[in-house]
Amino acid sequence: MSFGKYLKSVQLIEIGMKDVPIKKISCQYNDDRIHLYRQCIKNMHSDKPLSPYAMPHLNFLITAKVLGLQRFSKDDWTIARTSLYYKMHKLYGRDRKWITGKMQKFINLFIDIGTYGIKEPIVLLNKPIIKNIYNPNKYFEVWEGHHRLAIAAFSGATKVKAKICKWSSDEKL
Repeated sequence: MSFGKYLKSVQLIEIGMKDVPIKKISCQYNDDRIHLYRQCIKNMHSDKPLSPYAMPHLNFLITAKVLGLQRFSKDDWTIARTSLYYKMHKLYGRDRKWITGKMQKFINLFIDIGTYGIKEPIVLLNKPIIKNIYNPNKYFEVWEGHHRLAIAAFSGATKVKAKICKWSSDEKL
């Protein structure tokens, strides 16, 4: 069974709400994509590729800040396509139109959060779905909220409000 199909079988049970240090969070490990994801992180984070500080999402926000965080012009999209975030989605098989739409939504979310704050807590799993060398059960794993997590890290936050869940599945991976 593919990882994507397996995720659809996962049931979440909320444990509670908590302010979680960003350094105690790991991005989700996907055995089918880790080799592609590792191509999209900065060399300085190669020992911790699932760290929120290594996320291609964060690289995109840095690129977008340089461009001014407004609606992108045609020339800006040419530059934005050099971001690791764009590269990640391209490696995952997405087309240019889909990726640039996703990037614009990300910028809109950044602007909204800058104005109103993070409205929805990110959802973290109390343990990773797949045991892996990058997250040996000592970090929470992101289930939902990669963009919000990247925005918080980019904005200098050290903690994020999170809904902590445990998970189960009747399926075998």
